[in-house]
Amino acid sequence: MTVELYKDKDWLYNQYVIEKKSAIKIAKLCDINDIYYWLNKFDIPMRSLSEAQKERKFSEKTKKEMPKSNKILLIND
Repeated sequence: MTVELYKDKDWLYNQYVIEKKSAIKIAKLCDINDIYYWLNKFDIPMRSLSEAQKERKFSEKTKKEMPKSNKILLIND
């Protein structure tokens, strides 16, 4: 039996809002196609396109500035 973490409101809220993971990243992590259904079902506020792009640029910039040894830790994120 596969554990469907995305069906747990607290887990999904933590991944998307607190950890600021993208919906695409969460969907891949859970091996599903549509995480937006669950975000909507749980009334988790979705980021706008501009907010998502801003987070992505910040994340990419942060990774570039990290020492190589720390980047290894991000592979499984």
